[in-house]
Amino acid sequence: MNPNYPIHKYCLWFMLLLLGPALFYNLGLIGIMADEPTRANVAMEMMYSGNYLVSKITDVYYYKKPPLFNWVLVILYQITGSKSEFITRLAAVIPLLLFALRLFVIVRKQLNTEVALLVAFISITYGRMLFYDSMLGHIDILYAWITFESFYWLYMDYHKGKIFLLFLSFYAFHAVGFMLKGLTSLAFPVLTLLAMGFHQRQFKWLFTIKHIAAAVVAFTPVFLFFWLYSLENSIWGWVDQLWDQSRQRTVLDKTLWESIQHLFTFPLDQFMHLAPWSLLTVFLFRNQAIKKLKQQPFLMYLFWVLVLNILPYWASPGYYPRYLFMLYPILFIFWGGAFWESYSSNSADFKWSNLTFKLLTILIILGYVGSIIYMKFNLLEWRFFIVLLLLLVCVVALYLVQQQGIWLFVSLLLVVRIGFNLYVLPHRAIFGNANIQKQQALDVIQSAAGKPLYLLTPNTGINHNYIYYFERERGQTLTIKTLDTSSLFIVQPDEIKGMKYQTLNTFTIDYEDWVLHLVK
Repeated sequence: MNPNYPIHKYCLWFMLLLLGPALFYNLGLIGIMADEPTRANVAMEMMYSGNYLVSKITDVYYYKKPPLFNWVLVILYQITGSKSEFITRLAAVIPLLLFALRLFVIVRKQLNTEVALLVAFISITYGRMLFYDSMLGHIDILYAWITFESFYWLYMDYHKGKIFLLFLSFYAFHAVGFMLKGLTSLAFPVLTLLAMGFHQRQFKWLFTIKHIAAAVVAFTPVFLFFWLYSLENSIWGWVDQLWDQSRQRTVLDKTLWESIQHLFTFPLDQFMHLAPWSLLTVFLFRNQAIKKLKQQPFLMYLFWVLVLNILPYWASPGYYPRYLFMLYPILFIFWGGAFWESYSSNSADFKWSNLTFKLLTILIILGYVGSIIYMKFNLLEWRFFIVLLLLLVCVVALYLVQQQGIWLFVSLLLVVRIGFNLYVLPHRAIFGNANIQKQQALDVIQSAAGKPLYLLTPNTGINHNYIYYFERERGQTLTIKTLDTSSLFIVQPDEIKGMKYQTLNTFTIDYEDWVLHLVK
């Protein structure tokens, strides 16, 4: 690949400058949600107890995920001195940027700088990532980065001919993956090794003593962790819960009809999640792009990695898109390579793709202004003019610098995310369920100020986001205690039916809209 249209340095700097406000502005505005409070609660209780081996929530053993991501959160909390939503979400945003940087380095080495930049920015600006997962402090981005590194280093070490080093580094990455996600991570090494076997058309190298020895050495820290853990608590809770987690949302946990439906909806779902960049698929079928990509051994290896590793998810009706974050970059590399091959060698493709970028730019600007008017926001506010100015910069640059259409479209997506941060997130902060529950939790904390606070039983159904605020604001673990008259308790009314008590506050939890009471 030898493109005729290298990126202009001003376009590059413009995109890089937009990344900061796009990914970080108002990052902590929305209340803790989804799986975030679960990870944060374990991390906080480790800090409060001083025990970093044993995972607990409300001082009850927690087995669903090994503790490595919790340790990452502990480090962030201790370095910054804050346990805020913003700091919690840095555990996803920082790995996202580092993952994009690594994709740039890897793809530049295998293909060229322009494709590498495109792949790196696509990995940040596809729809699912830009407008959802990059705003949540989940495990999955860090886990995806670690897993993708295993794909890459397996290929590199194989061609160096160092078999023991190949298996050692490969399993070391997956040992880290196991400590992040549990048993679900163990399918990747098996299927990826098979992918390399199919790519090389021979499997003899897999059946060696070096393979077994390297796997044992790489997983020794994992064995050590569970041995140390067993000194404080039984590990059988781990065995049961990790297996349960690994089978959830698979064909084992769904009906036959759900599984059949999923086989057809899965590709369409991916097209939607990866929009607008999934439109680049058309370039795979132009100018013999597939034939040219087949001439790249690294890309053919990634093809096998993608095909074999995506099959379990294609057969799993309850999967989440974030489970595929380590496989999406393979598609981005294919799309980026095919696009740049066509874009740089075919004048017709160059013209119509730039026209497409112009039309999308106009539609996005009209949509932005129209949505502001529809939502009855003030058009004289500073935030309206900031986003409009950035959009106009994209438009002017797109017309003045014809060759930079793809890069200015990346900039446009980042500007849209900045507008999202300025308008949508503040709106959600007022009307969204996460912030309503946050305010309810803060009200309960105020009602319990200066008094001991406990749960009466582990079966209250209280959401982890409420626990997060109780523990963060009070600086201690919310534990379970037998009813007494000197403390305040969070209860379901049925738990104290027939007893005399005074209700100080109430709040509604997600589980069947139960109303919990703060009583004394």
